[in-house]
Amino acid sequence: MAREVIVNKREIKHLADIASANMAERLRADAPHRLEMYTMEISVIEKLWRIYYYAKRIARNVQVLTQPEAKDVTLAASHPG
Repeated sequence: MAREVIVNKREIKHLADIASANMAERLRADAPHRLEMYTMEISVIEKLWRIYYYAKRIARNVQVLTQPEAKDVTLAASHPG
C-alpha cells in the first residue's frame, strides 16, 4: 500500500489537471458566484496536494521501516529521470 501512494503521483497530477481545466471552463461561464466557487475549488485542490505530499512522506518512511531493502526503489520511483 505504501508503494501505491508513492507511485501514484502521475495519476493524481492528471486528475488535478482535469479538475483545473473543468474549473477554468466554469469560470468562463456566465454563472453567479463563479469566482468564489473557483477560488474555493482551487483551495481544495491545493489542500489535497498537501495531504498527498504528507501521505507520500509517511508511505516512504513506512516502506523503509518495513522493507529496508526497498529504500533505493522508493527513491528511484519518486524521482523519475
